Amino acid sequence: MANNKMIVKNDGKTLTIQLPSVFTFNQHQAFREAYQKHLQVINHYVIDLLHVELLDSSALGILLVFYKTAKGTNEKATFSLIHSKPQVRRLLEMAHFQEMFKVL
Repeated sequence: MANNKMIVKNDGKTLTIQLPSVFTFNQHQAFREAYQKHLQVINHYVIDLLHVELLDSSALGILLVFYKTAKGTNEKATFSLIHSKPQVRRLLEMAHFQEMFKVL
């Protein structure tokens, strides 16, 4: 079953963004809005890839811009990518995302 919604949870220290099943350039504005207002107060960012079936090269760019923006605001911030399916994890590893994000 496809999940087409982006779900955002904030507990005051950790911001978790659960991505939809298809994460492409079309979601860049919604993704930016999901984290932008929390940049000053969040110490840990979690991107939940549980439902992601398709992650294209523009989505990798979106995640890279997010990382650079959040890290530029808080250099001590930490980042995790969780629940990735094997095909998504391979793509993330090929792009060396494990150097910026903890890939779980």
